Amino acid sequence: MASPLMRIAISIPVTIVVFSFAAAATYYAYVTMSIDPSDVRIFSNPYNKKSDKIRYEEPALSEDPTKHCWICEADVLQTSMHCKFCQKCVEGFDHHCMWLNTCIGKKNYHLFLKTMNFIILLLVSHLTVQVALVIDMYANPNGTTRQLSEEWLGFNDDTSTQNSKDATTLGVTIGMGVFVVMDLIALSLMIQLWHFHLRLRREKLTTYQYIVKDNQRRREARQLDEELRRKRDSAKAKALAEKRKGDYFKLHWGGILAKCGLKCCDPLHQEAQRTTGDEEGGKR
Repeated sequence: MASPLMRIAISIPVTIVVFSFAAAATYYAYVTMSIDPSDVRIFSNPYNKKSDKIRYEEPALSEDPTKHCWICEADVLQTSMHCKFCQKCVEGFDHHCMWLNTCIGKKNYHLFLKTMNFIILLLVSHLTVQVALVIDMYANPNGTTRQLSEEWLGFNDDTSTQNSKDATTLGVTIGMGVFVVMDLIALSLMIQLWHFHLRLRREKLTTYQYIVKDNQRRREARQLDEELRRKRDSAKAKALAEKRKGDYFKLHWGGILAKCGLKCCDPLHQEAQRTTGDEEGGKR
């Protein structure tokens, strides 16, 4: 939609750039899907004999620690995980990509990142062109963008009314506005994914390891909350029995404020932090 609204001298290079990003994203996505990320030790599995995916020449099996996969009936690397979707162990398993319908592991993770990078570049370039045309259409009422939009839709002759030309401009703006919104939504999701994997690489974690670690953190947080709840109920009951209303209200409202994120106002959370700090200091 944007190409007919630009002069040929601008339209051709812009179109080449946008389609180059699209072609690169498509190519790397295809190669990512084509490579078999399976652990080299299960290539003798009948499932993999039927696979038509690309396999590179594998080096001799290393002496790295292994574990046994009862589903694949083979010893695989410690970093390999069995994918329930692909029904095979994947070396350096990161995650199963539903969009590419393949597992992402050690052999194709770098290609997955390149696919993601070129998709972001494609969205940024497409969004930039759309926004620039909309701005130019209204900033220069007699400019090239508006004239070409009127010619494109057949309202460039003298018989066309000003209202018809304005309606044409509005229609083109709405059409490009729809693409802008779609680009923004897709770009925001892709940038979040890109930032997530950038963080994983910085922390030297796979997506699977991050999920396991995050689940463990959530379980520990729930256990801590349950422990604090029991301790709070016991402390409140003791404060009431000893007629210490001030301590009772501190415990009661401290728990409410802690749920709102103001843990500094809760005496139990402050006590827990001091205990944790003393334990860490003792270990050092």
